Amino acid sequence: MTMPEIPAGMVDGSGNFSGAAAKELKEETGIEIHEKDLIDMTDLAFGDAYPGMYPSCGASDEFNRLFMYRQDVTAAELESLQGRLTGVAEEGEHIKLQIIPLGDLWKMSPDAKALGALCLYRRLFTSKKHYDHIWNRISGLQRVTTTGTPSRSEQLMPAHGAGADPSVQLGGTSVPVTGEPGIDVALAMSFVPFQDWVREVGAHVSAGRAKVSKVHIQSVDFFGPKVGFMKFKADVTVDGKFVPGIVFSRGGSVAILVILIHEGTPYTVLVRQPRVAVGNMTMPEIPAGMVDGSGNFSGAAAKELKEETGIEIHEKDLIDMTDLAFGDAYPGMYPSCGASDEFNRLFMYRQDVTAAELESLQGRLTGVAEEGEHIKLQIIPLGDLWKMSPDAKALGALCLLNQLTDSETDDDDVGSRVLQVPTTGTPSYAKQKDASDMPEKGAGADPSVQPDGTSVPFTGGPGIDAPSARSFARRMVAAFSPTSSTHNGQTDAAAGGRCWRGSNSALCAFGGGLAASGLHRQASDCREARAGALAWSCVGDRLTQEWADASLAVQAQINDRSRWRSCVEFEV
Repeated sequence: MTMPEIPAGMVDGSGNFSGAAAKELKEETGIEIHEKDLIDMTDLAFGDAYPGMYPSCGASDEFNRLFMYRQDVTAAELESLQGRLTGVAEEGEHIKLQIIPLGDLWKMSPDAKALGALCLYRRLFTSKKHYDHIWNRISGLQRVTTTGTPSRSEQLMPAHGAGADPSVQLGGTSVPVTGEPGIDVALAMSFVPFQDWVREVGAHVSAGRAKVSKVHIQSVDFFGPKVGFMKFKADVTVDGKFVPGIVFSRGGSVAILVILIHEGTPYTVLVRQPRVAVGNMTMPEIPAGMVDGSGNFSGAAAKELKEETGIEIHEKDLIDMTDLAFGDAYPGMYPSCGASDEFNRLFMYRQDVTAAELESLQGRLTGVAEEGEHIKLQIIPLGDLWKMSPDAKALGALCLLNQLTDSETDDDDVGSRVLQVPTTGTPSYAKQKDASDMPEKGAGADPSVQPDGTSVPFTGGPGIDAPSARSFARRMVAAFSPTSSTHNGQTDAAAGGRCWRGSNSALCAFGGGLAASGLHRQASDCREARAGALAWSCVGDRLTQEWADASLAVQAQINDRSRWRSCVEFEV
């Protein structure tokens, strides 16, 4: 009963998205701004291709327009927002604000809107194409102003007609369940997602926070003999206050971010298929599917990957990124928790492939025709996913991948688990490496290089030739050490390079990071060394004739500190 989300709301039909966003921000937080202060990140990412991010395009026409608002505040202003009670009680909104570091958002909220917005924020703020426009928009925003707390009401939803009907036990209380004419209520109640809902809500009823007086089943859709989707309405109060209880029930699903590495460049797989709910007949999504009720998420993910792409793997080859991010706090990412119990378990699969294997996947026709799946595969660079797919699963998975591989506060093992190439199973399209070829983590002292006499650890992922990598790093140090110093940015640059372990681009990022710290040795903020690593990463593996041009580019970008201070996130 305390789901952490970013401020959001429905549009009134006028099509004024920025106006609706400003209105919702005021109602849900008390922060009053002008429409022009908002940055429409979905417009910057997708342009006219898509109206927003689709949280569940397989079953709903809902789309989310994702805005960003940024402002400097004082400690007193932050304190005034922490714990504030807001919301429009007449609409069933009973909100308590929580202020957290932006860097913790990805692991504290399973809200698809939050993860999608964070993904676009990171990508747009590390995109040279859009950065000037965004910075100009945010540099002159109005100061935060606050309004009073809206009044609250204890109004209850009107009850439906009574009668002798089946019931469910919620926290030891018998709650009647009714249905529209023609609905087999007993069969509907056997739907596993409904039973899961009863269990979760029942825990809050037992704790005394929630009260449910009635459940009315409005519609049921069948997949063959089994219940597929169900819509019901519950009369619910929380802490004595009415809250909306309309639920579109479909339960858990899985989605897989497939990363195929060819010659150091990461690619991913999109499945394009008709999505009638949103009126798009070639919607680009990552592979996904519903869970059969067994609770075997990794097994369902492997099954869907085979059906939708033809890629056959073992369950143990999958990395459950939602589990790494949320642990037991949430079962997955919620695409639309205001109206649906659906959650997405987000997995990642990574494998090296040849050019021929990539080509064999491009344009492949797949899917289970008997289930209405008519899919065409599209292979794209992983770096383009954020602007080519409005799918919430894709943006959420990309956000978690970025955070899990770029988090300085997490256990190092998390990053290595996400980044390493799987060594189990025999994918049908890829060469398999022997597990003995994989270097053991922590085996012996890490290699290092000596910039200006300072020992900086130099690490690499599976498959990287350490002597060659160190040789390159030494050449970079020799080229730039006359202008460098023992600034802490060198160590930070090494950390940036490690974000790319598992790819030959680690060489470029590491060397570029050292170069950046040397070129701008007077920098007071060592984070700028990462900006240098980012600029160098754009050069990829072309490490010969482009050293001079890249170093000049790094120097120009680093010197403009006001522009790059916020542009330090390292892209995967």
